[in-house]
Amino acid sequence: MQFTISLADLAARQETPRIYAKFYSGNGCDGTWVEDTVWVQGTGGQCIVNSIPFKYASTMIQQNYATRTLRAYASPNCDETGNYYDVPAGVTNCFYGQVGSVKFL
Repeated sequence: MQFTISLADLAARQETPRIYAKFYSGNGCDGTWVEDTVWVQGTGGQCIVNSIPFKYASTMIQQNYATRTLRAYASPNCDETGNYYDVPAGVTNCFYGQVGSVKFL
């Protein structure tokens, strides 16, 4: 029996679960590209503080290699009583508002 696997297949299987986000000055992920970041999916729902020091109005989820949903909070401490939105695994989209913190559910 012969097994064959391409390098592309191997690389896709070993992709680190992560989300690449870009922050824009405009409300609809338009205007000036202000900053970007990568949120790496950990093993257990840790709160990740978003420490972008610049003002921005929207967030573009540019690449999404996550295997779990990302919850983005307006507050810096993953506060469930404040505003938040969910980004399902694999979804790329533009979201309005600032992100104070995130965690993978």
